Amino acid sequence: MGGAPLTSIALLTYNRCASLPRALASARAQDYPNLEILILDNASTDGTEALCRAAAAADPRIRYWRHPHNLGAIGNFDSAPALARGDYFMWLADDDWISRNYVSTCVELLEADPSVALAAGRAEFPDEAPAKRRPAPIEERADRADARLLHYLWDPRDNSVFYGVYRRALVAPVGMKRMLAGDWLTVAAVATQGKLVVTDAATVVRASGGTSRSHRHAARALGLPWWHGREPKIATAIGIARYFWRDYPFADLARHERRRRALRVLLVLAARKRVLRWLLWFVPADLRPAGRRA
Repeated sequence: MGGAPLTSIALLTYNRCASLPRALASARAQDYPNLEILILDNASTDGTEALCRAAAAADPRIRYWRHPHNLGAIGNFDSAPALARGDYFMWLADDDWISRNYVSTCVELLEADPSVALAAGRAEFPDEAPAKRRPAPIEERADRADARLLHYLWDPRDNSVFYGVYRRALVAPVGMKRMLAGDWLTVAAVATQGKLVVTDAATVVRASGGTSRSHRHAARALGLPWWHGREPKIATAIGIARYFWRDYPFADLARHERRRRALRVLLVLAARKRVLRWLLWFVPADLRPAGRRA
């Protein structure tokens, strides 16, 4: 293996026999030499199990894990870091695929700089019209943890950085929570522990739609109260602020430090709603999102 650290690709699937082979083929085709491909089957009822068991028998890098019952999409994502074995880790949806050099390029960035917590390639959305193409995933290279956190939460864009390669020790305590913008929370918590970088040298190709096709649909799919779908920005602000106040798993912050961080998160996220932009003036000038600093 040439000393390359083990990297885990967690491939999440449920009843996707049509698209799963493409996602799996992209994982198997990686040019990285020390790879674990962990297929997490959310109790599929189609031919997924047979397909995965055949693939695992043919490739020793593949581990197949079938949940005894359907955990829901968030539950399947959340289970992955604890089941993986690699020093580095990434999620891959069963309708997406990655360029052949995706893992090797991202790991190279992580190995080169210990201050980087998450490295990702550029995202492509081939089924979207050119006029609707989303902006590039955001980078956060600030030295201060709160600056990375607040600047990221102001503008996560399409958040394809979520599908990058993490230091597993940083993402495992966070996982993914059952809430709107649970992927934002995952990346935000990891961003407090290190920098986020994006490279043009590798690509993740993503399918549009799914549970995120509308806020109301996502709220219903997650079993959240109805008002989360009506006021997603406020629901997201409250949910992520509550996490940093009650559940943040890393530094043993003093009570007043937790309260201050949670309040700033609430202010920045609430201010994404245009009529509440004035809330940003209660955030220190050096932590305000770009374009809103005094």
